[in-house]
Amino acid sequence: VLLIAGELDGKFVEINREMAAAMSHATLRIVPGAGHAVHLERPDAFNLVVSDFLSASLRDSRDDHAGAKQNGEKERGHRHLL
Repeated sequence: VLLIAGELDGKFVEINREMAAAMSHATLRIVPGAGHAVHLERPDAFNLVVSDFLSASLRDSRDDHAGAKQNGEKERGHRHLL
C-alpha cells in the first residue's frame, strides 16, 4: 500500500502515519510543499513517488516469482497493473 500526503496538510499527514503504523507493508511518502491535493499541487513529485513505488513493487514481484520457480513452487497467478 502506498500512502501519500502533502506536508502542509497536517490532519492527513497524521492520519496517514497512523494507517502506515497499522499496516505491515505500507509505504508512506510525505511530499514537501504540498497540501491536501498533492497530485494537483506537486504533480511531478506525485508522479515520481508513484512510479518509484510501482517500479519497486514490480522488482519485488519478479524476485518473488524467480525465487518460487527456483524452489519448485507453483506460481499463484498474480497480475500487475501498470
